Amino acid sequence: MTSTDELRLYTLSETAERLHVTVDWLTKRVRARRLPARKSGRDWTFSAADIRAAIEAMAVPATYETLTEATEVSRGGADR
Repeated sequence: MTSTDELRLYTLSETAERLHVTVDWLTKRVRARRLPARKSGRDWTFSAADIRAAIEAMAVPATYETLTEATEVSRGGADR
């Protein structure tokens, strides 16, 4: 049996709030087809599965290179 949340469609602003991003940022990613969504008339809507997929797409695993770059940048500011 499917829960009510699984059937509900979320608006662009509701989804942006859940993802902790701005509506503008989310709109750009959806239009570029980098995040899942669908058009309902003139508005973008998101299912619970779309939101879960967006969270997974936004997750960037830490790598040695990104950690090293971040450390060098933060140390560069400390020397001033």
